[in-house]
Amino acid sequence: MMNAPAAPSPKGWLKPLLRRLRRETRAVAALEAALTMPTLIFAGLAGLEVANLMVTHTRVSGIALTAADNASRIAVGGSVLALPQVRELDVNDVFIGVQLQSGSLDFETNGRIIISSVERNGAGGQMIAWQRCFGDRPYESSFGEQGDGAVGAGAARFSPARPDGRCARRRAPR
Repeated sequence: MMNAPAAPSPKGWLKPLLRRLRRETRAVAALEAALTMPTLIFAGLAGLEVANLMVTHTRVSGIALTAADNASRIAVGGSVLALPQVRELDVNDVFIGVQLQSGSLDFETNGRIIISSVERNGAGGQMIAWQRCFGDRPYESSFGEQGDGAVGAGAARFSPARPDGRCARRRAPR
């Protein structure tokens, strides 16, 4: 009759295993790589996202700058003495330019541009004569709505006009 081998005591097999693992150096590089790889991947992907944010911010700033520049040039007037007139067609051309420049950003769905005409009112103040919007985002104008400032010295967020007709410098609201 054969006797079953005696089970080793827990202390009997653990010490030699720990001694052997302490001397083992073959997989140290693989273990270090496995432990540091998630951190390196996270840092790399975070860097890519920050770069993408910067590029997108630059593109949107360029779109805003180009739209403002194009909107400031659309007045039509036959005479230097006559008041320039802005046509609906010209405003729509500015919006088409924004859509073409935005490309893959799809500005019509993901953004909003509001063009406002600020004119003098009867009291010498300023008023928003008209506004045209482009884009589906639900942002409101930071200057007000069409018709604001029609009565009195002008709307609260407009710079007060100086006696020579130019706008006084004013810090942007924070």
